[in-house]
Amino acid sequence: KDTVECGGMENSGAKAAQSKTSDESSEDKASTEISQKSNDDAVVKYPPPIIENGFASFSIPSINSHLICSLCNGYYREPHTIPECLHTYCKSCLYMSFRSGFKNCPKCNKSLEPDPYKAVLFDRTMHEIVNKIFPHLAEQDAKDEEEFYMRRGIKRKQESKPQENKTKATDKKKPIKSTWEDSMDFQLIPDAEPVEGKGLSPLEKPLLRTSGRLKIVQLKKFLAEKLKLDVVKLEVLCNGAPVGDELSLTFIHRTRWNDSLGEDMILCYRLSEDTAL
Repeated sequence: KDTVECGGMENSGAKAAQSKTSDESSEDKASTEISQKSNDDAVVKYPPPIIENGFASFSIPSINSHLICSLCNGYYREPHTIPECLHTYCKSCLYMSFRSGFKNCPKCNKSLEPDPYKAVLFDRTMHEIVNKIFPHLAEQDAKDEEEFYMRRGIKRKQESKPQENKTKATDKKKPIKSTWEDSMDFQLIPDAEPVEGKGLSPLEKPLLRTSGRLKIVQLKKFLAEKLKLDVVKLEVLCNGAPVGDELSLTFIHRTRWNDSLGEDMILCYRLSEDTAL
């Protein structure tokens, strides 16, 4: 079967994205509806996910469009997302594009100048989803990487181990790492006191997780897309005070957020005062 059970996340037939699906069983054929638009164009309707006893069963082809890189047509490997337009690609695919001199989003042509490498972020959530559904891909990656170094006679560097004896001062001030470990959780909710009573709708999923390097201007673009508004009409606040577009989430958490209010930072959004006027 070309389906996956999520919960214990047992993979019962995941294949490489480029490989063709083998003949389906009569049970699979019965569960898949196909409506013909024309002789050359068929629309496939996949059965809805089945959730039972904490497990979700679904058809892999039904979610392929969310998991496949448009540059290599394979499942995402180390997915990186462009916050400006929210398009995602494999890290190697995107970096190869940058090395060839292309400094725009390959899909929408959004400019990423002057430094495209700093304009993309590792998408840890997508990375974990793909590896959860297709665990054999991560195993194959590790095997291929090991063989790559062995063929070239390159000695791998030993992974640094965390020091056991650390001073209290060091524990209090930890450097922000440039990997997925710099991710942070926060809530994004409508402001309780909107300008002139013009409140905005809440997000369907207000609890978010992203890199701490994400800037407010990028968060506004995400909000604008979800709320169907012009980005210039939005204002983001922390502890009731507006925050600048150029500030990162990590900076705001360190300088504006009071940890006594909770571990997860809460940001509010509303229409800007200029828009209300």
